[in-house]
Amino acid sequence: MKNNNAPHTIGLISALSLSLISASQAAVTITFREVGSSLEVEFSGSYDTWTPTGTYTGISRAQVQNLPSTFGDDLYIEGYSANADTISETITTEPTVNPFGFGFGFSANSSSGDSVGFRMEDGDSITYYAPENYTAGTPISTILVFSGADYSFFGLTPGTSGTLDFGSVGGSHNYNWTVVPEPSTLVMLGFAGLATAFRRRR
Repeated sequence: MKNNNAPHTIGLISALSLSLISASQAAVTITFREVGSSLEVEFSGSYDTWTPTGTYTGISRAQVQNLPSTFGDDLYIEGYSANADTISETITTEPTVNPFGFGFGFSANSSSGDSVGFRMEDGDSITYYAPENYTAGTPISTILVFSGADYSFFGLTPGTSGTLDFGSVGGSHNYNWTVVPEPSTLVMLGFAGLATAFRRRR
């Protein structure tokens, strides 16, 4: 079931997401949000540098996976078609701030948009994905939909944010992430903003 208030909610969500991300840092942003009875994972922004080391040709994938070291030490957030440009590297460190609260692996029910994402395997290597023939700075837009899921499904905490930094190529291929506050929190933030504006005008 679609949320009838989606246009208004998404506008407010976008403003909140932008406030949590440094305007000077060009990076791909991953936004988690509950929409009706589904959880959406949205990629936006752009890679500020991109020199592919290979290409991917195979089956399409749209999934999120977070496995601890005892089960492989893997972390995927990816949505790509049968063709994508890739950069594969050895990483120097694993992200210290991970949005997920526990281990899991789930495929999206649907996906749309560009090929994008990353796949960290065994805690020591990573592959980044971008659309075929991608040029640095070109906006990316992709949405993965997990039907019947919510924040607790992935162990996400509403209102949190951070950066997935793999220590491989500096800030060029880091991913900012944001978990949008739940609707009740958004309403309270809206009232707080109105109250502040009212006080200033008096």
